[in-house]
This record gives sequence, C-alpha cells and structure tokens, in this order.
Amino acid sequence: MRSSDAAGQAPPPTTLDALRARIDAELRDLDLAERRWFVHDHPAYPNPGDALLWLGVRQAAARLGAEVVGCDALGLPSPAAGAAGAAPPDVAVLLQPGGNLGGLYPAHDEHRIAVLRRHGDRPVVQLPQSVEWVEGPVTDRLVEAVRRHGRFVLLVRDRRSLERARARLACEVRLVPDLALGVDGLVRSAPQAATAVVARRDREAGARPDDSAPGADWDAPDPLERIVRRLWPRVARRDAHRAVALGTWLARRQVDGAIGRVGGAQTLVTDRLHGHVLALLLGVPHVVVDDAHGKVAALVDTWTRPLGGFEQAGSWAEVPDRLAALGRRSDR
Repeated sequence: MRSSDAAGQAPPPTTLDALRARIDAELRDLDLAERRWFVHDHPAYPNPGDALLWLGVRQAAARLGAEVVGCDALGLPSPAAGAAGAAPPDVAVLLQPGGNLGGLYPAHDEHRIAVLRRHGDRPVVQLPQSVEWVEGPVTDRLVEAVRRHGRFVLLVRDRRSLERARARLACEVRLVPDLALGVDGLVRSAPQAATAVVARRDREAGARPDDSAPGADWDAPDPLERIVRRLWPRVARRDAHRAVALGTWLARRQVDGAIGRVGGAQTLVTDRLHGHVLALLLGVPHVVVDDAHGKVAALVDTWTRPLGGFEQAGSWAEVPDRLAALGRRSDR
C-alpha cells in the first residue's frame, strides 16, 4: 500500500505540525528529498494564495534538503526550462501547486500539457491540486497527454479530487495536504479592525446575498510590486536562480500584504481557500464560506476541520449565524 493510500484511510492530523510532517513524508516517498527541483508554472501574477503556495514549495524543499534551481511561468519559459528535459536525473520536474486541474483555467492546463510533452522521458510530479472537470478540448488534450506520458504523478489535496482524478486519469494519484498548510514562521499583525471580509470576485465566487456588501478580494498589488513584476520576465529569461529568488521576494511581499488584511482583524470571513489556510496559520478566528465549486468544503472535510478555530458556512446567507457562533465560542 502506498503511503498516501494508508494516510487517506487514517484520521487527519490534528495540528499544523502534523500536517507539515505528512507533506514531508509524502514528498520524501516520491524521492524528492535532497534533489534539485525545477518548478513549472510559477505564479507570476497577483494572487496571494498562489504566492503562499510558492512559499510552501520553497519551505518544503528546504525541509527535505532539496533546492529549487529554476522555474518558468505562463508564456514565459526560462532558459533552463528547455534544458531541464536533458538535465541529470537528480533534477526533479514539478508543477506548481494550486489551483485547479481539469479545464477551469485552460491556460494552466495547456501549460501542463506542454510540460508533459517536453519531459516525456522522466517523471513529472504535479504538486497538490483540486480537480474540477470542465468539459472541452483542453480537458480532452490533458487527459490524453497524461495517458501518453505514462510517468505523471498527480498529487491532490482533497478526497473528492482523489476520486475524480482516479476515475478519469491514467496515472498515479496521491492524496497530500495543500502545501500552504506547511508554511511556518508567519507573524500576525496587531488587529486593527473587528471583522475583515475577503471575498472572491471571480468565476469561483459563490453567490452573495448582496454583491455590494462590504469586503474585497485580496489580489491588488502595490506599486513597488507592479514595478518588480514587470522586471521579473527579463530576469527569468537570463538567470534561473535569480528568477527563483525574485519570484520568492514577490511571493513574500504578496503574503505580507495578505497578512495585513487577514491578521489585521479580530475575525475574518472568507471564501478564499487560502484565506482560510492563512487564517489557520496566523491563528485568526474566522468563518469560511464555500466557493462555487465546493473545493473549500472539500479541503475542510479532508484536512482542516480537526484544527478548529473556525466556523464553516455553506453559503454567504449563513455567515451572520456562523459569526455569532464564533463569538459565543470565544466567550467561553
């Protein structure tokens, strides 16, 4: 029995330290310790959740004695990306965690297809994802690319995705916690507000009773970040190591901004999966609302419910009652 199969049948970890240990055990079981990693699909765009995942990749590599030596991004191949297919066996080919696989974001699936074609002679590991099947030609091409590759390993971050992937993809599929749950060392800012609301405004947003209700999404970059982000493609084309370092600086800056919004309130309401994860990492009491596709509830059901410190709402209409329950819990 594979370690992830045994883990999927066991009760979920009850602490963040235990979740971090589960991540490390799974990656070690895939022979990723003490190796060089090339990570495709770096999040070179404003999204603090994906930035938090990049920090999760860097920290996981460090814990395992591995090193991220290069990355590429959508529409921006690094000079090392083309050479990675002919690199020594100690270079592991990975895909950035996320995120959704299965057609919801076709550009990222096209990138996966290109990576599988480029690296047909070696294993490719997709770091933990959700699976959301959206029928269309890109999804069909992805399924076929996985079948043809033959050595693709898909890590998924919830049991629902595990079932979906195993039913359709001809590859090894493992259940592994979201890599952001392994991030350590974040410091909460002093609360300045009573309640903050971080609400999606994209295709994954659930219906809100009033779209003009207070709250904003969290993906607005600051001016310095915009300037550095424009410079990142030039750096990435010339120097893979500097691309990793600058990409990590950008990720940390985004996460720091998100910490100000999430950790700067006494309580949080969010339908962002990584808003929920960041609140757990910072110890912020919160209400987590499911998104339009159910991926937030799937993560809660698989991993985070035993951690406590939050209330779950199936829709925005339930938020006032869940906030009241959260208040009663804190008063005990």
